[in-house]
Amino acid sequence: MKPDFAIDLHHQGLKQVYGTDEATSFSLGISLAPNGPTLPAYKNYNDVTRQMLAYVYDEMSGYGYTHIDRYQIVDSEKQVGYDIDIKGGVVSAMMMGLNYNGLNPENHSHPAVFFETKGNSSDGSLGQKSNGYLTKQNYLALKSLVYGYVTGEINEVDPESWNDIPSYPLAGYWTDYNGIVPAGSSGF
Repeated sequence: MKPDFAIDLHHQGLKQVYGTDEATSFSLGISLAPNGPTLPAYKNYNDVTRQMLAYVYDEMSGYGYTHIDRYQIVDSEKQVGYDIDIKGGVVSAMMMGLNYNGLNPENHSHPAVFFETKGNSSDGSLGQKSNGYLTKQNYLALKSLVYGYVTGEINEVDPESWNDIPSYPLAGYWTDYNGIVPAGSSGF
């Protein structure tokens, strides 16, 4: 298989949209940090992944029950966030075109993003009504991303619109190869 892109779905527990008292219901993420140490120089996915998620954000912003932010590891005490730059994850491997156990001999790579949904899979974590709107939220986000990609509308989005998605002030990058690297550091 040689997909055009991948979408990975997860649950993230509970957090708040920065600067509000609103619980985050949906976070948009990229495992190799946009503008971080790995992605900007890699296959031009820095732009397309930011375009994909900015498009989803714009499409989903009209739904009153959806409180969206960018996915970050948050230090709630300091009120800062860390963008992840994890090379060892499955989504990252798809982007980097790794050939694990000979399964990808042509080193095919493609952009990949992920959606994080409020709550977790534990029984009783969220009520039935919450589960219903969270399911609808994921359905609408997936539908909008596929539509935007197929029609080419994603290509019309300014990649810098990624910065319009609410996020905590960036303190650095949470990596799986160099620990926490402060923003603006040359520790990559």
